[in-house]
Amino acid sequence: MRRLARLLLLAAAARGEDPLLATTKHVEALLRHDVDCLALATSIEPRSAFEWTELARQYLLGPTERDWFCAYLVTAGLARLTHLEYEKLKGEGTGKGQTRLWEAYNATYSLGMVITQPNILGTLTGEALVWCYRGVRTLERALDMLQELFGHYEWSAEERARLAEEAVVAGDLLAVFQESLGDYAEPLDVATYLDLPPHGNEPPEQVSCERWVDATEAGALYALYGDRQVADDMLSTVCEQCDARACPLRDLSRRRDELFRAWLGANNGPAPWEPRGDDVFAAAARYEVDEGPSIGMFLLRSSRTRRPYVDETPVLALALRAASRSNATLANSMRLHVMMHEGPVADLMEKWRAWVGALIGGVHLCRVGAVPPRPHNLNYLRKIFSALAISRRRAYSTIISLDDDILLAPDAILALLEHAPAAVAGPAARCAMVSPTISNGIPTAELFAADFFDDATTRSLQDCYAGTLRRKPVEGDALYSKGEEPRPLLYDVLGAPWDVHDWDPDFWWAQLWAAAPHLLWENVTSIGLGIHPVRTNATCQRLAFEAALRLVPRQFSTRDARNARLEAAPPGAYPYLANSVWATTPDKLAASLLRVDLHLYGHPFDEAGMSTVWLHERRARLCVVRNAFVLHPQYGRTLQGDAEAQMHAVAFGALSLREALGDDGPALEPPLQCESSRFARFRSRWSKQVPLDSPS
Repeated sequence: MRRLARLLLLAAAARGEDPLLATTKHVEALLRHDVDCLALATSIEPRSAFEWTELARQYLLGPTERDWFCAYLVTAGLARLTHLEYEKLKGEGTGKGQTRLWEAYNATYSLGMVITQPNILGTLTGEALVWCYRGVRTLERALDMLQELFGHYEWSAEERARLAEEAVVAGDLLAVFQESLGDYAEPLDVATYLDLPPHGNEPPEQVSCERWVDATEAGALYALYGDRQVADDMLSTVCEQCDARACPLRDLSRRRDELFRAWLGANNGPAPWEPRGDDVFAAAARYEVDEGPSIGMFLLRSSRTRRPYVDETPVLALALRAASRSNATLANSMRLHVMMHEGPVADLMEKWRAWVGALIGGVHLCRVGAVPPRPHNLNYLRKIFSALAISRRRAYSTIISLDDDILLAPDAILALLEHAPAAVAGPAARCAMVSPTISNGIPTAELFAADFFDDATTRSLQDCYAGTLRRKPVEGDALYSKGEEPRPLLYDVLGAPWDVHDWDPDFWWAQLWAAAPHLLWENVTSIGLGIHPVRTNATCQRLAFEAALRLVPRQFSTRDARNARLEAAPPGAYPYLANSVWATTPDKLAASLLRVDLHLYGHPFDEAGMSTVWLHERRARLCVVRNAFVLHPQYGRTLQGDAEAQMHAVAFGALSLREALGDDGPALEPPLQCESSRFARFRSRWSKQVPLDSPS
């Protein structure tokens, strides 16, 4: 890959192109935009409240539609200014004080509206709850101001009616947002942009002038993700010692930071939870960086309240233990890093050390991005960026990313560790990305069925897929957003229904390729090209789930490898990877993260950028590790009941029994720490269900 990169740079130079601009132009443009916006927001040019409001409206709804960054900066500044002016004039009766409080209410309400834009709220719920709750608190403050207007000033009957109507509208809006949060509690232990980054304890990046473009790209990513000091150190070194073409990027990063700190100071400092009195990062894992492992596996942990069973029934931990007993050398080529967005993490680090010993590389508390939110500042992409930063510092040649609802059988872990590095890394790399066979994965659902399901189950699934294409969506199908209206993508975008009799995956991938310009470059929706009947039809998803669940006891307790192999499909075979679990190299991941133009609020995940850059623009291969038993219970919350917890419990029981029987070889040290009652319950239950003739 590095040889290819050098060739691309040489080719660009031959064409008279700047080798740096080709890769960092999107980040540079964003930094320049931020500088201009911050300069405007911090200017001392006299403007009326109306003029400031109109400016914010233009950013939010005008030619720069949905520029929530600038809209937030301007509106937050206006809210702060009008409130300060009111405090000076408070108590002056129905005169200027009354007017200023009304202006302060309008500005605060507008600020709440900016924060709680529907797409932001939908993206952040359950992931970056701090922003949702910031918006809710802002709207609550606006209602308090209305009550103050009611209670302290005189109004005509007509004016009071208008105020009452305003209070109803604001109250209803607040109720909607509070309802959207559901059962999600505000996180109490959050690392903010004022705290050290999760990779702060890693060794610093080394800058080589022989690879100055790579170093500048890395510096650009640090600047993009708010790691100001690291960005400045790297970019300054390149600028002053290697190539002056890095200087403008360094200067833009510095200027943006200066202006942002000025804006923050002028707007009453950080949010109420920022900074914290205690050192939240002090609880993060402190560890020695060991040499040798070349693979970093990163578990992207969601909210603990959302998936508590990930820690209560630690399937991944037991699967890693079993994999290590089967092949210690292969397992030791990997270190696991648990990426969290809420803490504390000290107890979890102790648990993981007890569970998997030296295989744990660290538990990391990833920060909420800098105010205000942009897609790359949300939880998911910040965890991915932190994974990249840690990988660069530890010299991992391969990155494996893993969502916390994914379950990997021990043999699947070993298969991924064996086949992925050679496929994506080094001069003989054939693949841009590698995916195992995932039970309902896109595009691996058919491959998983071929490898693991019997003929009758496979036919049932194929009939369900084909039936989905023959009819309009009905109640029970998953609906996704296209533009402003919630409409089924299957019907409205792809053109279904079709007169098909049998399920033909090639036909399906062709439809997705045709839809790519709309769903990738023009308007990335919440699922990109991750569309398939197994996702859009709840019946198909239930069939896949139940069929896979029946196989869990045997697959998670077996000691026999299933002849796992790497299948390298030709370029253009698959239009998209809905990458709940994937492997690539740090360089390839960095190339997609630099594409800020592909980071949208509706899809703030790595898969859109990875699929667009590598599968479409560069026509690279997506490869699949066949016969790798990997489970993804469901998409979203399509299935009724707690399907994810059910599948975790079954897998945990099978793995617990496997360990209890003890014929895998010597156990890892220290031994598994587990509540005796829970362990006994699972052992008793699953000893009755695992077939006696199984490899257990």
